[in-house]
Amino acid sequence: MLASAALEVFTISAVIPLLGLIIDPSQVISFPIISNLINIFSISQNSSSFFIVSLFIVIALTSGFIRTITILITYKLSSNIGAYLSNSFFKKIIYQPYYMHLFYNTSDSLSSMTYHLDETITVINSGLIFLTNSIIGISIIVTLFAINFQIALTSSILILLFYLLISFNTKNFIRESSIYIEKAVNNQYSIISESLNSIKDIILGSKQEYFLSDFKNKEENKRKAIANVLFLSNFPKLILETILLVFLAGLGSYLILTSNFNSNVINLLGVFALGAQKLLPNVQTCFSAISQIRARKASIMNVLEVLNRESYFINKSTIGFEEKLDTISFKEVWFKYYQSKKFSLANINLFINKGDRVGIIGPSGSGKSTFIDLLMGLLKPTKGELKINDININKRRNESHLLAWRNSIGHVPQSIFMTNKSIAENIAFGLKKSEINFALVKKSAELAGIAEYIESTELGYESCFGEDGVKLSGGQRQRVAIARALYSEPEILIFDEATSALDLQTEKFILESLQSLPKYITLVLISHRLSTLDICNKIYKISDNKNLELI
Repeated sequence: MLASAALEVFTISAVIPLLGLIIDPSQVISFPIISNLINIFSISQNSSSFFIVSLFIVIALTSGFIRTITILITYKLSSNIGAYLSNSFFKKIIYQPYYMHLFYNTSDSLSSMTYHLDETITVINSGLIFLTNSIIGISIIVTLFAINFQIALTSSILILLFYLLISFNTKNFIRESSIYIEKAVNNQYSIISESLNSIKDIILGSKQEYFLSDFKNKEENKRKAIANVLFLSNFPKLILETILLVFLAGLGSYLILTSNFNSNVINLLGVFALGAQKLLPNVQTCFSAISQIRARKASIMNVLEVLNRESYFINKSTIGFEEKLDTISFKEVWFKYYQSKKFSLANINLFINKGDRVGIIGPSGSGKSTFIDLLMGLLKPTKGELKINDININKRRNESHLLAWRNSIGHVPQSIFMTNKSIAENIAFGLKKSEINFALVKKSAELAGIAEYIESTELGYESCFGEDGVKLSGGQRQRVAIARALYSEPEILIFDEATSALDLQTEKFILESLQSLPKYITLVLISHRLSTLDICNKIYKISDNKNLELI
């Protein structure tokens, strides 16, 4: 930055002898610096003209090269900051406590992670460009003040007042546009998410135009707002260039009339013309950067809000309990969700031994899934204790035990999410292909009753069944879910209404698979159908007053 500023000063200063050479070559040696350089390098008077032109070219080329390097460094620095910020941002989201994932909309998280984060990185880049151009601009202004104080002062006041006037009159509009653009982007992500998640119903009901019209309206208005911000950020330069040209023309006429036309007038006009030519882009870039920062204020606030959220990072190197699961106990556990006034569960008391087959039954909305989230350590009790092997895993000092407990759980949800990768990578979810134990994958698939089907396919465990397993039936997907849960060799296997969407015959096959599991695996089954829980030795019902009753 400083080198660029210094070279801009040298470039402007070198114009004076260059113009003097063009007007009156004999007067060139009257410039002290040029005269000293000619003497130092023993340059003859005949070669002095070539020396001055060559010196100006070298300074101009060096200045251009340094400016290019400065811009490259600025963008690389911005890129590195952006990468660090993106990684920190995603880490913040992925390490949020589970209750915060329930509280915030998925589409809002996606818009924050993509659009708003990119906008914030653009602001960082704009800030660095503003800093660079400010230093260069100030250096140019100081040089012009040294050459002619009065003209430099008049020009500076003219430029400053012009940009302050524009900034004052546009700041409210830019701020309002920023808020509107943020809301439009969030709404668009929500429309995209809703339409893709309900694409079957959209096609069946021919509702494409409804979603398209909504998206189109948001997109067109958003683009108009962006266009207005970009125009307000860039139009001042065009007007100011015209004003300065008129000013310099008037100044030239005045100086010629009052000075009887001499070479100093040409030198002065030439220097200020070059100074203005170099200064205007810097001032305009600074103004544009400020406008862009204002226009992205809503995105900046969005990103800062996410970065200030609570995160819950547990050091995996910390040793948790190493003994096998023995007992699970709920002691007077109460729970209500974040910002909710009503308790979802009340005074839960429960004791589970290793190897138990426990069923939890209740109607939809009774709190069954909430109970499971508490059991898995995803939610913390509002009151009461959850103890694993007589250790309260929700105490801060027992974080390592909480992590060990979570890692010992095999969870089978009502609807499994499958990636568009091989079936082996889906069973060994979250592992690189080189880290997968294929013998354990096959064993898990056999226990889940899906191995025979996988091995009958052409590619076997390398087969890919499409995004979210679209090429598999509902029963096959649930067997993959069971195999995934078994791959981690869990101490406890939890079914959260995992068979509720299946037909009775498929459900029967799944339950038979569960009966064949090793007896040391503790089973917890959640269902709203009592027949599903026939394999359980303990069945609890969530009553109307939100506690558990043994049936």
